[in-house]
Amino acid sequence: MRGARLSDTDRASGVLAAAFMDNPLTGWAVPDPDERYAVLGRFFRVMFADALERGSALVTPDVAAVALWYDHMQGPKAAPEGLGERIAQACGPWAERFAVIDERFARLHPAIAHWYLAFLAVDPARQNQRLGSQLLGFQHRWLEGRGMAAYLEASSEHNRRLYLRAGYVSGPEHRLPGDGPAFWPMWRPGT
Repeated sequence: MRGARLSDTDRASGVLAAAFMDNPLTGWAVPDPDERYAVLGRFFRVMFADALERGSALVTPDVAAVALWYDHMQGPKAAPEGLGERIAQACGPWAERFAVIDERFARLHPAIAHWYLAFLAVDPARQNQRLGSQLLGFQHRWLEGRGMAAYLEASSEHNRRLYLRAGYVSGPEHRLPGDGPAFWPMWRPGT
């Protein structure tokens, strides 16, 4: 595992977009499957750049798996000026749906010190090889060595089970508006 570099942007954003193509939340955010990959690719380019700037982006050596983390030990860092506009531009006509997801997540986000896992993705061609678990374990060992907690939102039952196995405790199910899919806030205590 290694820290990501700016030169990883194309590969990492492509892995994130491909991995989230069939995710219930991104399917809700971009209901048109013909547009989804392009929108997600642009969105994840923005998010990857943001994680490089004010968070932590970890990748496997071949960038087949990507994790975007944010340090909330002193509370969330203010978003840089223009981030919202870049996200809205990347998401185009679906920007409002991404904003709804962000608002729902923010409303549930714990105020106590932790590291926040915003996104974890594995290239679909490389899934079921434990790459995501290895990347997650790498960060967890670092957190455990410092007694730090972690938080995330599981966006599918499959992901929720993965995080339960990794030591997270699931909060109650929440749903996006209308016919929106479920998600679960999850907490991994520090030591």
